[in-house]
Amino acid sequence: MTATAVRARGARQRGLWATTVGKKLLVAVTGLGWIGFVFVHMIGNLKLFMGPEGHGDSRPALNVYGEWLRDLGTPALPHSVLLWLLRFGLLTTFVVHVVLVAALSWRNRAARPQRYAKTAHVQANPASLMMKWGGVTILAFLLFHLAHFTWGVSPDIEFRRGDPYGNVLQAFYHRPWMGAIYLVAMIALAGHIYHGIYSTAQTLGINRARREQLIRRIATGTAALILGGNVLIIVGATLIKNPGY
Repeated sequence: MTATAVRARGARQRGLWATTVGKKLLVAVTGLGWIGFVFVHMIGNLKLFMGPEGHGDSRPALNVYGEWLRDLGTPALPHSVLLWLLRFGLLTTFVVHVVLVAALSWRNRAARPQRYAKTAHVQANPASLMMKWGGVTILAFLLFHLAHFTWGVSPDIEFRRGDPYGNVLQAFYHRPWMGAIYLVAMIALAGHIYHGIYSTAQTLGINRARREQLIRRIATGTAALILGGNVLIIVGATLIKNPGY
């Protein structure tokens, strides 16, 4: 690649980051990436209902799934290295998403220095109204969730590395306050997903009048599917001592 081509490519990348359209496109791409991750994460966690011996060799299927994730890339890479690279990529994507959303919000405020005397809450989409505080809720929940089930720094459970099935049961069983925290976070996440899919359709220019209802159904269905799966996990772990047993 010539020096001229490299400079041209760099200019295009800076332009994508600098323009409003470019920021919206990056927000859409990073948001869709996280929706995909959340869906796959939910599918993996549903293995909780396969029980404490769900893998057929006296091991919980959820634990076997966790071990499989840590073995990704072996033997080409050391144990857990690829998993941590994927985590770093997800974290980078999340930070980029949050920074760009904040930048777009600041730009909108700067373009309208005088706040409206009244805000049209009646006509506003409820999901869009919860985006601001929903995003803060999701960020706080993400740190809380990582502390519980990845870092093992939670003071209220006896964290056992390599035993996600046991850790989940410790965290939730007969502890409705923990379930309530997760339920609130999942509702905020569902609202975020709905609004994100709908906004992405607008950003990509596919939100035409004839597709309006279809896009809303896709956004609603995706949000409801992820919310329903996660609620099932939370309620099951809270009420059932050994799910799947």
